[in-house]
Amino acid sequence: MSSDRDVAAFDRRAASYDEGRLGAWHEDIVLKVSAVVQRAAPEVVHAVVDVGCGTGLLLAQLRARLGAQVRLLGIDPAPGMVAQAARRAQGRFDVAVGAAEALPIPDGSVDVAVACLSFDHWADQEAGLKECARVLRPGGTLVVADLFAAWLGVTTIAGRSRRRVRTPRVMQSLCVRAGLEPLVWQQLQRAGFLPIIQVIVADRPVPDWMRTR
Repeated sequence: MSSDRDVAAFDRRAASYDEGRLGAWHEDIVLKVSAVVQRAAPEVVHAVVDVGCGTGLLLAQLRARLGAQVRLLGIDPAPGMVAQAARRAQGRFDVAVGAAEALPIPDGSVDVAVACLSFDHWADQEAGLKECARVLRPGGTLVVADLFAAWLGVTTIAGRSRRRVRTPRVMQSLCVRAGLEPLVWQQLQRAGFLPIIQVIVADRPVPDWMRTR
């Protein structure tokens, strides 16, 4: 998912990640994203994967919103984060070490894939989106919340060690190339008058041959 440097940084921060002002900000975004997932999820949900689950805060919220019958799985490349998430889980959800670009999940096995503030850290964002599409069942839903705004295009100029996707236009193009159908954007947080954290909801389309069965 992330570079080794990113993973090491998250490992160091894992024990205190949910503390302080940054922790409170992260919790606020998680609460908003969990509400988006609840609204956008297919009518029947059996399994959800949180890609870049961190300390498991979103998984705990989804457990409360979606009910005990839904299987919840968190994937994160930082072992320290996974350890913190496992402590929070207390049997309510499962977590494992893994990367967005190689999800340890069978094809078409989840109804919802969600990435909350992790997408910006994926080493290969296009590959990660293709993996999300692969593990989603036809008709399944992807929810990605992160730094997305047209004005953030200035932060993706050439010359960086790794170019990040931060504009809605490019994100929608990547979703389409991954075989996903972008549905809606929703603003979650502004910086003054400027949007900064937005969420995109996209579906894995149902093939025509399945519609006619």
